[in-house]
Amino acid sequence: MTQSSFPFDGAVALVTGAASGIGQALVAALQAQGVKVAGADLSAPAGPDLALALDIRSRSDWAAAADRVGETFGGADLLFNVAGICASPQPIHEVELETFQRVLDTNLVGMFHGTQVFVNQLRRTGRSAHIVNICSVCGLFSTPGYAAYAASKTATVSLSETARSDLAPLGIGVTAVCPGYVNTAIASSGQDSTSENRRRVAEIMANSMQPEEVARRIIEAVSRNLPYLLTHPEYDRVIAARAAMLDAALVTARELDAGGHPIDDVTRLGGSWL
Repeated sequence: MTQSSFPFDGAVALVTGAASGIGQALVAALQAQGVKVAGADLSAPAGPDLALALDIRSRSDWAAAADRVGETFGGADLLFNVAGICASPQPIHEVELETFQRVLDTNLVGMFHGTQVFVNQLRRTGRSAHIVNICSVCGLFSTPGYAAYAASKTATVSLSETARSDLAPLGIGVTAVCPGYVNTAIASSGQDSTSENRRRVAEIMANSMQPEEVARRIIEAVSRNLPYLLTHPEYDRVIAARAAMLDAALVTARELDAGGHPIDDVTRLGGSWL
C-alpha cells in the first residue's frame, strides 16, 4: 500500500491501552479526525465510542473484541496495539522467569494475537487499512537492566517489519512506533516494579513528551504510511553507534571469510530490504 493520505473520516479503529497514556490520547486524536473508535483496556475505558474490556494476552478476549467491533461498526480499518508493561530494572541474571514471561506475553504475544485476529477483519472492509504497533527505542538498541522489556520491544520491531512485508500485498500498512520517554504510567505497570523505581522514572516522565504529541505524530505517520516513527530524534547517536558496531562486525566477517562455503540465499532472507 503506497497511499499518501489515509482516509480517516468515517474509518473505524480499535485502540488498546485506551484508559491512559498514548492510548487515551490516540482515542481523542482519532475522534477529532472523524474516526469511530473502539477503545480497550483491562477495564472498559471512558471516552471511546465503544468501550471494551480486553486482556491482550488472551486470544479469546481478542476474538470477542473483534466480534463486538464487527457487530457495532461492521469491522475495523485501523488497529493500534498500544497496551504494554515494563518491569523494575535488574541485571539479567536476577530476572525471574515469571517476570520475563509476563512482559513478553503482554508486549509481544498480545501484539501478535491482535494482529492475527484483526487482519481478516481489516481485509473484509475493502477499505484502506493500517496497523500501528507501539514499540520503543529500547527495541533499537540494548538497554542495561531491562532484559525483558528490551527483548520484548526488539521483537515487536521485528514483528512489525515482517507484518509490513507480509501484509502489503493485502493492502494493509504497518508502522512501528519507537518512542523514548513519554509521560505515561508505564513505570508502575510491572507487578515487580519497586516504589523507588516508580518514583525515579515518574520524575523523568514528568518532564518528557506528552502522549498527545505522540498521538499527533502517529496520525501523521499513518497518513504517510511510514514504516517507522521515531518520536525522539535525540537518540540518533545511540542508534548510529549500534549501526557502526554492526558495520564493524561485517568488516571482521569479511576478514575471517576464507571462502569455500555455500552462498547464502540473500534475496530470500533479505529481499524485502533490497
